[in-house]
Amino acid sequence: QPHVASTTVGPRTAAQLGDVLAAEGVVLPREIHEASVSASSPTVR
Repeated sequence: QPHVASTTVGPRTAAQLGDVLAAEGVVLPREIHEASVSASSPTVR
């Protein structure tokens, strides 16, 4: 099974990456943003 980085990224790392990109002025695709949000706070759904 090939190593896929996206599957090994934890919620915290994903959230940090989103914050960094947002600070850089990069807008993440909605699906990625929602995925990171739901992963960091699963009780919202």
